[in-house]
Amino acid sequence: MSGVAGDSLMVWDMDGLAPSEGRVLVSGLKWGGDAIGTQWAADNKTVFLKNDKTLIALDSTTAMPEQRVITTSALLYSRAPKGDGLIFDDDTGMNFVSVPGGLPGQPQHAEAINAQWTWSPDGVHFGTEGVNVKLFDTSGPQLASTDVYPLMRTYASSPSFSHDGTYFAFNAGNGTQALMYGSVAAPADVKPLNGVMQGSEGRAARWHPKKALIAYNVAYPPNFEATQEWVVADVSGAEPSLPVVIPVTGDFLRWLPDGTTLLMLDAEHKQLTLVDMEAKPPTLAPFVPAPMAGIAYETVSPDGKVLGYSTEGKLLLADLNMPATPPLSVNPGGQEDATPYFAWTGDGQYLVIDVSSETFEKASIKVAKVDGRKLSELVTIMAPRSVQGFGWSLQPPLTP
Repeated sequence: MSGVAGDSLMVWDMDGLAPSEGRVLVSGLKWGGDAIGTQWAADNKTVFLKNDKTLIALDSTTAMPEQRVITTSALLYSRAPKGDGLIFDDDTGMNFVSVPGGLPGQPQHAEAINAQWTWSPDGVHFGTEGVNVKLFDTSGPQLASTDVYPLMRTYASSPSFSHDGTYFAFNAGNGTQALMYGSVAAPADVKPLNGVMQGSEGRAARWHPKKALIAYNVAYPPNFEATQEWVVADVSGAEPSLPVVIPVTGDFLRWLPDGTTLLMLDAEHKQLTLVDMEAKPPTLAPFVPAPMAGIAYETVSPDGKVLGYSTEGKLLLADLNMPATPPLSVNPGGQEDATPYFAWTGDGQYLVIDVSSETFEKASIKVAKVDGRKLSELVTIMAPRSVQGFGWSLQPPLTP
């Protein structure tokens, strides 16, 4: 696990009953200007660090390793979910570079503008927004791109990808309208995704974690405002299947990892609700009441068994296999009105919590060993100080 504390980037080994002592990778970081950002590479060993505009690769297994500079003018960057690819943009536009084993190669120019981009889960392709969507292929010695045509309107968002990178979807219009989808193998043949009613349009896309299914909410004429009505369609055939209505009106939170169930926030009943999409028609299982103050942050354990969500300074853990069981409340300490940010490590063994203190100017990092909803005692691995996020090498599966 890594975290930026004070002027140092630190890592902890998380393979025992308790975290190891922190190991400093870099000290003397500069605060001010651009935020300090870190990401772990897919090799679970290399850490990317951006301090001001300098982007470097570090070997996390040794203290104070060599700083391998990728660029000194980075604005934003993101690593590939698989493989060794990295995208960054600078004053010249967008660039792609391979960093095998933490050794940066020669950057390749991708776009002359600082467009938004999205990685495919396969780590081979990425897509960009613009007057025409572009799909890039990083598998060859040279970066290759394909324009996606036709567009129904004048602008499109960067695409999202299916779980295996076979299909993509994007919004045309001003980047929030007219949901379209296509195949990476034949990107010119894009089709619209509509609702059940003739003339309706799809909006926000939520890909299934294992199949070529896509959930999306629907907009209706004449104003085409996005609604809280959701449907699911199969895009694996020559044409999309007829959409299946999700029998809950509200916010779509996520597909659960096994892909059989949706987690929705029922707007009418103010209730977290599980939707069994394997049933014909889909069936509902009311879950826990939504907190009056709302849910500030929520995430599901890697095994799909526990929902964690935070509200009013507390962390609650709910059993997804037993919806009627009251959630377990955990008070991590810190500011009473703070919202604890938390996450599971990728292997699901630890819960890591970022706890605000001293009127949000400082934070501490605490961890607990996890067994279902049972937590060991919270252990503080970093006392309150200026902390800017954390991450770990055991990356959880990406949610398309």
